[in-house]
Amino acid sequence: MGSSSRWVLAAALGAALNGLSATLVRLSHATPSTAAAFRCLYALPFLGVLAYVYHRAAGPTQRAAPRFREWTLWLLVGFFFALDLVLWNVSVGMVGAGIATVLVNAQAIFVGLAGWLLGEPPQRRVLAALPILFGALVMVSGVLGGGSYGHDPVAGTAFGLAAALAYAVYLITLRRATRSPRPATVALFTTTTAAGLWGTGFGLALGDFQLTPLWPMHGWLLLLAFSGQVAGWILVTLALPRLPIAVTSMVLLVQPATALVYGAVILGERPSPLQCAGAVLILVVVVWAGRTGPRPASADTDPTRSPDRALSTSD
Repeated sequence: MGSSSRWVLAAALGAALNGLSATLVRLSHATPSTAAAFRCLYALPFLGVLAYVYHRAAGPTQRAAPRFREWTLWLLVGFFFALDLVLWNVSVGMVGAGIATVLVNAQAIFVGLAGWLLGEPPQRRVLAALPILFGALVMVSGVLGGGSYGHDPVAGTAFGLAAALAYAVYLITLRRATRSPRPATVALFTTTTAAGLWGTGFGLALGDFQLTPLWPMHGWLLLLAFSGQVAGWILVTLALPRLPIAVTSMVLLVQPATALVYGAVILGERPSPLQCAGAVLILVVVVWAGRTGPRPASADTDPTRSPDRALSTSD
């Protein structure tokens, strides 16, 4: 097997692990805020080791104490990631693991539009994709016909879109937070800590936070933390900088595609044909709109240098 094939396999495996996240959330039967908080908190020991290794290997400038602005950005990144996870977990409960995972991938369109506000006009493909995306969302929501999967697919679609918007803001703020010279693993560890604390705060404010370590609920959440928040992220981050963008676009489809398969096989989810068609249309539109240019062939010496790019598949 050639080097390129190995990186494709690594990226596909990482995306498949990320695609399992929604199914694990449903299997845990945890409340949305509980799943969001412990997904992050249980990942901290693994991410802490990575942060320590890269911190020790960094130069004096990279090991300098973070400034106030960095701490503020990291807290803000954690807030939006926790908000995304809570909203997405609500969507999972309403419209199913597979459809909810497809919906949150619409963040790619929102990121493209947000660039407009930041002085980066969106690609024509992004603007052209909007009406098609809207039609696909209507199909997924189930308002056009009966037999739709989910106890409230319309609300689930709305929460899924809200999660995608929160995730887009998270990615934009994460990009700003990782522009400092220090290793990105340090920023990731800090923002994940912040997200875990924010998720706990959301749960306490909503009154649905489950602190008691019930079994097997927390067993599923431990597996979620390791698979989606750690292992999947590492594999995808290592592989993506080494693959052409055309290959990347196709490989990242593994995540929502496997989420639909996991939901059907493990949870018995059966979206209607119209919902399935809408989900496929969303994936096609997101990939088509996101193909904006070539990806560099070489990777940074720190494989976790650009977590904002890789984490777009981590929900």
